[in-house]
Amino acid sequence: MLMTNPQRCVRLSICMALALASAWLLPSRSWSMPEADLAPSARTPAADMAGWTATIERTDASPSARIEALIRRGETYRTAGHWGVAETDLSQALEQARLAEIELLEGVAAYALGQLYAQTQRESAAESVLREALAQAERLGHPALTGAIANSLATVLAAEDQRAQARALYAQALSLARESGDSGLAAAVYCNRVQLLLDADRNRRVALRELQAAHRAAVQTTDPEERAQLLLRIGQAGLAAGNIGRAFGADRLRQAASLASSEKLPSIQARALGELGRLHEENGQTTKALALTEQAVLVSPIGAHDLRYPLEWRIGRLYRERGDRSRAIAAYRRAVDHLDRVRPALPVSYESGSSSFRERFGPLYLELADLLIQQAADYPDSEQEQSLLDEAQARVEQIKLDELRDYLRDACLQPLRKQVGSVASGTAVLYPIILPDRLELLLRTGDRMHRFTSPVGAAVLERAAAQLRRALSQRRSAPTAAQSLYDWLIAPIEPELAAHSVTTLAVVPDGALRTIPFAALSNRGEYLIEQFALVTLPGLTLIDPQPLPRFEQPALLAGLSRPGPVVADLPSWWLDALVRQYRGGLQANAASTRRGAAVRDPAGGQRGFSASALPSAPLVEVDAPETIAALSLPGVRAELEAVAGLLPAKTLVDEAFRRERFIDELNRGAHPIVHIASHGVFGGSPEQNFILTYDKRLDMNRFASALRPKELRAAHRSSCWS
Repeated sequence: MLMTNPQRCVRLSICMALALASAWLLPSRSWSMPEADLAPSARTPAADMAGWTATIERTDASPSARIEALIRRGETYRTAGHWGVAETDLSQALEQARLAEIELLEGVAAYALGQLYAQTQRESAAESVLREALAQAERLGHPALTGAIANSLATVLAAEDQRAQARALYAQALSLARESGDSGLAAAVYCNRVQLLLDADRNRRVALRELQAAHRAAVQTTDPEERAQLLLRIGQAGLAAGNIGRAFGADRLRQAASLASSEKLPSIQARALGELGRLHEENGQTTKALALTEQAVLVSPIGAHDLRYPLEWRIGRLYRERGDRSRAIAAYRRAVDHLDRVRPALPVSYESGSSSFRERFGPLYLELADLLIQQAADYPDSEQEQSLLDEAQARVEQIKLDELRDYLRDACLQPLRKQVGSVASGTAVLYPIILPDRLELLLRTGDRMHRFTSPVGAAVLERAAAQLRRALSQRRSAPTAAQSLYDWLIAPIEPELAAHSVTTLAVVPDGALRTIPFAALSNRGEYLIEQFALVTLPGLTLIDPQPLPRFEQPALLAGLSRPGPVVADLPSWWLDALVRQYRGGLQANAASTRRGAAVRDPAGGQRGFSASALPSAPLVEVDAPETIAALSLPGVRAELEAVAGLLPAKTLVDEAFRRERFIDELNRGAHPIVHIASHGVFGGSPEQNFILTYDKRLDMNRFASALRPKELRAAHRSSCWS
């Protein structure tokens, strides 16, 4: 599937002849929106916003005037990145246009709303509303509006990998642009077709000819702001075309910067200068890249946080390359600050076990943490060292928090606590930070943080973790991997653990280390669990530990030793994988030791699945004895009995562990601890993750909703999760 790219051509404005009045809007004609300024545009002064708001609130305003004001204000909010209020305005405009039966404004409102959906990565909703808008514009016989909508719909379809339909719509949009004499629309279509060629890995010379056509059309536009924006996007597309388009693209970027400077368009000027800085960075011209990028920051609007964070990030990288660590850290901190300002407005995504935020912005936080740790080494045994190490840990913790925000689709989720204070006597907290060239270990004992380094890069560490994980899932030992991981993670901190008489080791794993049980690490045959009581934490700010009063309230224990009707509700590929492992003998000694299985989805991924990818027919007989045996977990009853012997508990096992009864118990009972022993799938989006109960799947959204109101002290699950 094609991913949306912010560096796509944009048609900034389009004039429309309205039946009742002259209306305008600021549509994007790109694959996805450029990252918008949060400051008001120079072309949209506060007085205009106030005027539109007054019109919307006037009781005597005509329906067409109110709808037009809603569209204008909503479009301004959208291009400024305020997507929530933009959606409210544009949705109201569409609803009111339908009620008033003003078809042209209905089409314009639907077009603008479709743009918003596309910008926030809701491609399905965008496609639906844009198709509706296109049909409306075609009925009205409005070529300019029809062409603009066709161009936008094409970008959405291209992002969904529907290239044939996208090409047809681009051709339609180009024809309508010529018919209506809209050179700006023509330039945008040419530019977008270039990106389609590049994504399909087609002839780059053809792409260059399209860029040249886009440029010829762009220079014919009469609006300087529109022309500058088009030149910027053509320049970006030229750089994306590789060597054949790089010089052409750089020239267009210089033209865009010059025009934007003369027309007092700071956002466009900053973006053009920033792109030129990126080009010089890629060419290894650090001094020139730094000068251009710092100039871009200087001319950018003060409130343009989304524009400034990538610029400051580049400045930090460039200073790091020059060995100026202090200035690099300052720039990285500014980049993070700008990113934090726009984080709630960024579209969230968590697919196939991967956070969009982590993939895109994780390196920013890790690079800053790396620099902070290096800087701390210059101040041994000082408060400054502690401050720098604490900040490094907090920066990595931010990645975990934002990953959770993506998973829960809640960009406003806040940490349960801001700082990590001292830890209890006899306890230590280990925070591994995986860097490309080494492994940093931050160890907190008492109220101090200690730093240790293992000379193992991320790739080697990940291979060892994968080897251990595979061996454990197949009930085999992997002494080499277990010893290597021990040597890298535990051996460096052993003297400090001994000096503080540590008996409980809490670990906050990240990356590949989250896929292995630390208890299985071994040193010459002695497992880590034999040395310490082990605790695994998702993050230090994601929990709020409190002393747990013993025997205060009953725990809720639930388990599935033998499945019931739920088998018919399971993905066939998952069942098939379990049965194949069962047949292969990987579940040996099932009568006493089986604890679940790790399986792969049809696309080869280790975690998560797409419902659309599931086979329509089962690969195994769901009610066959072999299938039931493969899903059985005979050790569950003994496990629950053992836990129940440690604390008061209510137990739901097998037929008693039905989905609705379990949810009702969570809703009614005050259970400080919930312990589940069952199969499950974890790794995709929440609605794709589930736990097996006796009769039905329990998806994680439903589970989380039932847990959320509770004062939960601990939630634990046993058995492996796919």
